[in-house]
Parts: sequence; structure tokens; C-alpha cells
Amino acid sequence: MEAAQINLLNTEPSNCQLLGEVRGTQGNIVTGLFTTDEELVSGAKNDIRNQALKLGANSLYITRTNPSRTHNLDFYSFYGKAYKC
Repeated sequence: MEAAQINLLNTEPSNCQLLGEVRGTQGNIVTGLFTTDEELVSGAKNDIRNQALKLGANSLYITRTNPSRTHNLDFYSFYGKAYKC
């Protein structure tokens, strides 16, 4: 399985095995300033899917996001729970 194949869930499942909590982030003090919002979101989503895949998950429920665009740090983060369904 590839990370792109991980199913993003709209609701937290009740009939799947929770494998752990994961976080995906894109951007930092150097690259964030030169990265578009769309690229930050896409990169963070790819990163969290990769983290879920490392746990053996095939499904992912996003619990929250954390966009941060300030004068000296630009990044985007997704937080979620990795599941085996």
C-alpha cells in the first residue's frame, strides 16, 4: 500500500483498530515563506498519510489542523488518528 491510498475518514470510526495518533507538517522558517498555502496543505496531508502508513494504517481521521502564517514562521499541520479498518 502507498500513503496516497490511505482512506481519509469524515467521521471517527467505531469498528476499526486505533493504531496511534499522528501528525503531518509542511513548511518551516526557511521554506515556509516561499511556499504557497496550497502546497503547505498538500505537503502536510502527504506527511500525515506517510506517518499513518508507518503504523500500518489504511485509514486516517483528521482531528485538527494548525495553520500558522506569521512574519518568521510559515507552516501547516494536520493531527489525526491512524486506523486499521
